[in-house]
Amino acid sequence: MPPRVPDRPEDPRLEIARAEPIKDLADRLGLRLMRAGREWQGACPGCGGRDRFAVVPAKNAFFCRQCQAAGDQIDLVRLAHGCDFKAALSFLGGAAASIDPAELARRREKAEAEAKRQAEIEERARARAKRDAREIWTAAKPGPDPILVDYLAARGLRFDPWPKSIRFDPAAPYKVKRAAHRGGNWETLHAGPAMVAAVQGPDGKFSGVHRTWIDPARPGQKMRLAHPDSGDDLKSKLTRGSIKGGAIRLTDPPGASVMVMGEGIETTATAWISGAYPGAAFWAGVSLGNMAGMMRRAPGGKPRWSGLPDMSDEGAFFPPPGLDRLIYLEDGDSSPAMTRASVLCGLRRAQLTHPRLRGAIVTAGEGRDLNDLLREETGK
Repeated sequence: MPPRVPDRPEDPRLEIARAEPIKDLADRLGLRLMRAGREWQGACPGCGGRDRFAVVPAKNAFFCRQCQAAGDQIDLVRLAHGCDFKAALSFLGGAAASIDPAELARRREKAEAEAKRQAEIEERARARAKRDAREIWTAAKPGPDPILVDYLAARGLRFDPWPKSIRFDPAAPYKVKRAAHRGGNWETLHAGPAMVAAVQGPDGKFSGVHRTWIDPARPGQKMRLAHPDSGDDLKSKLTRGSIKGGAIRLTDPPGASVMVMGEGIETTATAWISGAYPGAAFWAGVSLGNMAGMMRRAPGGKPRWSGLPDMSDEGAFFPPPGLDRLIYLEDGDSSPAMTRASVLCGLRRAQLTHPRLRGAIVTAGEGRDLNDLLREETGK
């Protein structure tokens, strides 16, 4: 038997590349990101999505909820520069050459220290976010409020009974970071009426809040806000606390065998009041990314919108045991291909977890959601 040829040693530049903190790399690549809990979020350098790209320092990883790009430092350089693996490796580790072992050890030690520091930062941020979410929920008023009732009625929605998961804050503060403030100070841009919804984790316990700022001067419309520095439109919906794996439980009847889930409160509530699924549990999934979880690469293809669940993503939504049917409501007012792939990904994840579970998708058609259909029918 001929002697075994030893494996080619791993290029030492790989360790150098993966030792650079990914947030430092993102800064070096010119990505403009804002902290959001454990993540730094901003525009995706690949697909251009404005707010679905995130860097996770504690994991030295990134992902985009829109185009499903994901990976480590090398993958980030490839995405940002549109280059191949070799070019990305050269950017991070220099030209191919022997690396001083002492320099390699120094970078390894620096990476380990940075990972520990980021984990401590994340833990403090999570604790602070949970405290904030609890305070927001406690400060909100339980039960129906005339302003909130009018907002929902203008969208064709009348709750009966009123969900325990929905409250109202007449002067909810909307805070933004100002460019002039160094150190990450926040400023209250607006204080006004908001629908406040409780997010419950898989264990049924309170885990976070979802707020929707509404405009009483425009029936059924959300508040329009622009950032005072950039002029960019701001989201009218914000979350605080732990959202991953959770849901807003509009109805939660004991022993329900059917669950209907949409991304937003209004879409899910439209299905509820339609009476099409009597006795079902109606939960809003908070975000499409939470409902779908991470996707994995299609065999021989790219990960973009594969619709195939990455089952290692334990933070995604998993339906509770005991269900016979899971019905996902698909909105058609955003990217159709991405939305359909995400909905399929979520259903497949659920069915792989509960093999006997039957899944279905209900869609309102391209360019609108279920609440749009309801408002068309009622003339709202």
